[in-house]
Amino acid sequence: MIKNEATIGLAIPSYSRPRELRYLLQTIKDLRPLPDEILIVDDHSPNYCEIEKVVEEFNNFFPKDGLKIRSYRNEKNLGYDGNIRRLIELVSSDYLVLCGNDDAFLSDAIRNIKSYILKNPEVKFISRTFLKFRSNLDTKLGITRLADSDHTFTLKNSKPRLAFKLCGFVSGLVISSKWAKDLNTEVYDGTLYYQFYLASIAFHESGIGYISNCIVGSRVGNKPLFGNSVIEKDVHIPGSYSPRGRAHMWGGILRISNDISIKYSNFKYKDDIKVELQGRQSIHIFEMMASRSRLENLMLFNELRKLNLIYSVMPWFLLINKIFLGRYALQFYKFMRFLQFRMQNI
Repeated sequence: MIKNEATIGLAIPSYSRPRELRYLLQTIKDLRPLPDEILIVDDHSPNYCEIEKVVEEFNNFFPKDGLKIRSYRNEKNLGYDGNIRRLIELVSSDYLVLCGNDDAFLSDAIRNIKSYILKNPEVKFISRTFLKFRSNLDTKLGITRLADSDHTFTLKNSKPRLAFKLCGFVSGLVISSKWAKDLNTEVYDGTLYYQFYLASIAFHESGIGYISNCIVGSRVGNKPLFGNSVIEKDVHIPGSYSPRGRAHMWGGILRISNDISIKYSNFKYKDDIKVELQGRQSIHIFEMMASRSRLENLMLFNELRKLNLIYSVMPWFLLINKIFLGRYALQFYKFMRFLQFRMQNI
């Protein structure tokens, strides 16, 4: 280890999915170098015994040099945001790297993370390039990249909307542990966007770092499990995205961005986040509803209307697209994704 090199802890919020967790831990086992810490917090899932068996299995694989998986189970289901805060509370390393329990790490992830931190120790929140895969990393679908070289995005060189784009996908986000502990708050529990709260503060202070090399993989196809905690169950339905649930998430984003705008007297922040939601991000949520009925898409549009998020061409275009194409709208999005990844990989 280089003198004064930061320690890195992998922080995994867990709920069910023992099979996917086994694959994630296999990719961690193949990391070179290994992390300094592995932390798993299970959010009171019903099959916790299966998860513990997976943890025990991998604790026998890791070297006998002090690296051991620390595994905890919440006494009650805290929900997504509460479990992220619990991980931040328990991590002992200088930096934690979040990773969903159904995602994966690429073999040189720790090397790339430590290299960036060594060059940019003042940055408290770091994003990254990631790939999408279906069943394992060999089934790569495409790469999502926001910069071709390592970078730090700040108020001086970037539009506020980029803060949201940099943290929308949680796996591979690198966060200063002490910094995040000091910012702990329950205020945004239930929004499903606690990382956006942290990213927004980072953007206004030291900036958001970016690792251009691909360090994590995002598994495509698993259904969401939000809605099992008391704070989420009245809005979210486990196993699906509902119009009301999606609108509630975006309402949380608007609330966070409004609070940050007031905190830093930057009222353009919320306005620019709204531009992002009504534009590029509209594509994502209507894509998730593409296989659903026209009525459900109309319901989603109406929920966005209540949030004043339809004053752009994109939501109207996507709704009309669904009305005319019906069940073939899904093929439209698949073709758009194909073109997107094809262009990114040229």
